[in-house]
Amino acid sequence: MKGIGVLSGLCFCPEIRRELPGARLTPSGPRPARFDPAADYYECDATAWAGSMYKLAVVREVGLPYRATAGWWEGFAM
Repeated sequence: MKGIGVLSGLCFCPEIRRELPGARLTPSGPRPARFDPAADYYECDATAWAGSMYKLAVVREVGLPYRATAGWWEGFAM
């Protein structure tokens, strides 16, 4: 698990009765993450921030999120 940068819960949206897993960010836009049920984890580029834990070494490497003029949420909300 040395390469893991973030731990995040799996969100469940009751309005659509669906789980919302992490996503891969591609040139064509966000795509569902590839998930192997036999694995303990899956790779993704984006996940829910609520309740997520980030590896400090990764934060130091990539930096903190930017703060837009309207606030943190401006560039990170759906």
